[in-house]
Amino acid sequence: MILKFRMFSALGALFMAALLTMVLSQPDLIKKSALGFTKAQIQKDIAERFPDLTDRPLTEGLSKLSQRYKTRSDAISIGLSEGVHLFVAQQVAGLCACDNADESEVKIATGLQTYMQERSAKFDAVRERLEGAIKGKYDSLTNALLRDVSIFLGTNLAAFFAIFSATFVRNGKGPMLVYPLVLLSIALVASASIYVFGTDWFYAILFQDYWGYGYAVLIGSLFLALIDITLNEAKITSGIVTHLPSALVPIC
Repeated sequence: MILKFRMFSALGALFMAALLTMVLSQPDLIKKSALGFTKAQIQKDIAERFPDLTDRPLTEGLSKLSQRYKTRSDAISIGLSEGVHLFVAQQVAGLCACDNADESEVKIATGLQTYMQERSAKFDAVRERLEGAIKGKYDSLTNALLRDVSIFLGTNLAAFFAIFSATFVRNGKGPMLVYPLVLLSIALVASASIYVFGTDWFYAILFQDYWGYGYAVLIGSLFLALIDITLNEAKITSGIVTHLPSALVPIC
């Protein structure tokens, strides 16, 4: 079993290293591919999500889409200026039969205002990227995409190398390594599948809402948790769990 995992992790590490080396050593070539992917993805998803724009050239479709985001941003700004968040907060707080209704109203209004401002800023940011795409300026889009792919490949390389290194541990606990190795391998494959096939690339590209270092943190956390559970009798994990709400702790 250990030998199989050693071979599996070695092949995985070599594959990830080859892809990462290609991305880092040939940025212009990869950027060209990323540019083609970005354009194709935007055009494809505009056709699927906004069928009324499909009979137009890409730049005109992007222009219309940009105008839609501007309309949404303007609507939010108008709502804030007219105090929509205050009205909603007052109505919601009025349903609360408690002594601190005024305090609740302030909290709700503040939360709604923050949310609306963030949404408006996000729509404005997307509109700027769309306008950049209309002018043929895809640099910010492709750079962010390449950075995310590099983090993804680098994280997977580190994970495979960690699995490979663990197969050489000689501490009398060799058989126990099977559990974290199996679980981490499953987690790695599942996370990579979600990243590749589950990412909504249209919104990821336009909003630049990528996994980023969050992917590295996720895999690293899984690795540490699995090692702790299997080799450290879950001492650290148990300590963390005790500080979580009871609803989040599974019943054993």
